[in-house]
Amino acid sequence: MHRQAAALHTQDMHAACALNTEALALAEQHGTPTQIADALLATASSLLLLGEYAAARQHTDRANALLGPHSSAAQRARVLLVHGKIESAQGRYPSSSDALQRALALTETSGQTEHLGDILNNLAVNEHHLGQRDAALQFYLRALDQYEAQGDETGAVKVLVNIGGLEEELEQYDTALRHLRAAYQRARRAGNARSAALAVGNIACVHQSQGQHRQAIRYFHLAIRLQEHLNYRKGVLELHAFLGASHAALGNFDTAHACFELARRLADDLGDRRMRIEIHLRESRSLLDAGHLDDALGTLNRALQDATDAHYIVQTHAAHTLLCDLHEARHDHRAALQHLKAARALDRHLNTEAQERRLQGLLIEHDVKHTREIAEVQQQLNAELKRKNDALEAAYREQEALLQQLRWQAEELAHQARSDALTGLPNRRCFLERFEQERARADRTGAPIAVALIDIDYFKRVNDEHSHAIGDAVLCRIAELLTQGVRASDTAARYGGEEFALLMPDTDTYGARLTCERLRVAIAAHDWSTVHPNLQVTLSIGLHVAHGPEGAERMLASADARLYRAKALGRNRVQG
Repeated sequence: MHRQAAALHTQDMHAACALNTEALALAEQHGTPTQIADALLATASSLLLLGEYAAARQHTDRANALLGPHSSAAQRARVLLVHGKIESAQGRYPSSSDALQRALALTETSGQTEHLGDILNNLAVNEHHLGQRDAALQFYLRALDQYEAQGDETGAVKVLVNIGGLEEELEQYDTALRHLRAAYQRARRAGNARSAALAVGNIACVHQSQGQHRQAIRYFHLAIRLQEHLNYRKGVLELHAFLGASHAALGNFDTAHACFELARRLADDLGDRRMRIEIHLRESRSLLDAGHLDDALGTLNRALQDATDAHYIVQTHAAHTLLCDLHEARHDHRAALQHLKAARALDRHLNTEAQERRLQGLLIEHDVKHTREIAEVQQQLNAELKRKNDALEAAYREQEALLQQLRWQAEELAHQARSDALTGLPNRRCFLERFEQERARADRTGAPIAVALIDIDYFKRVNDEHSHAIGDAVLCRIAELLTQGVRASDTAARYGGEEFALLMPDTDTYGARLTCERLRVAIAAHDWSTVHPNLQVTLSIGLHVAHGPEGAERMLASADARLYRAKALGRNRVQG
């Protein structure tokens, strides 16, 4: 039963907990003290994931009492592992690390390594939260080695997601996204919904860190749906806090406040100290942006005091940085300077050149990053370190960095305005602009021009029967196949919902119909089982070709009418 429950943890946490509770009841009726203790620890782990920390602690204490002082090293190590995970979940990282270090010593002494990967990964998480990135990465890589040696795909994916979060903090966004997307694909192949949800949430965080808030919000909503399906309250809490920050950055302050309020209630229910501080920090940023300086000051002072008391270096640094901005906005330059000095002192603690070099070296040695020539990596590292140090000093003296960031954001917004966020294809607005340009050129030259409207057959059934995540995957795959199947001079775009559009300049009726038929056949013949078992997708296409001056609206209306005719005739066909 416990093995079945362990597998269920990646899909349905409530079902896993119920199964472990049933196994515990059977053990208490017929089992030995050791079997009862094992069942108590398994149930405690399930309760921990559900945020039931008090109950998890009670079960762990009962297991410890049952095992007694004469228990084996492996049994004591497992008790310490569960105890350490409970402490970490509630933000008590030093206490958690003490328990996990003792568990590590017992595991290495006994030679029984069944839980070694979990011990190392949780030690890494603690060091990460305490700002000790070098130590965190060393533990992560040891955990990854252990999981892969045991063939534990779930554990390996979990570590890769955590390393992606660490790379995000080092501003290595492209590398972080590459590893997180790889982790997501591995989690999906392994049927591990929990790790897939964690990967999607971290992908959202990377986009947020780059100022790509609309993309971040889309990924946050997807991750929240996945975590809610798993009944993982801690994950939902964290994601709402991050989601609120992105809404605030876009000026959606009412929505941001609602997100923060929901996250705060969940943090209070779970007794999660670290996340309460994170929520205070993110909400204060929102208040600061909205100009509510007095409210932001009170929230930030609470966050700073709590973070300092808990020795959370990362959160303490963030609080000092925000207080510096706040006091500068209030023209209290003396207070702003004090917080600036405190933040810079923590900068030296968190981001020393030696630590940066060590982190990069470990990543290269283990091939977590893609293989590169060592000399090239070192050269890039030195250049990056110099840029960061120069930028850090310049930021306190001038505003050029801020102006550059605003220019980058303007370019990104201009790109987003013309692209579909899900598929990466040109969006409807961009398509219509190109259509007008090509139609005007066709009028001047007398060349034919073709337009096709494409609709996925029974797409609503895909969403209803398989999930919106599968529907999104179908849209992305069709976008890839369309792009591969047309000429560089053609334009394939997402027109809206499950509808695509195709513009074919200098193309007569025969050529346009041949292209559409080739695309239709390619979609129908594609191996859709790589997206979802037993999935089959077809297209209906309406085609219109103009051989002389003809308005865009009339051409599109004709293509649309023929699309509906294709559907009426049975779908999976080209009409035109």
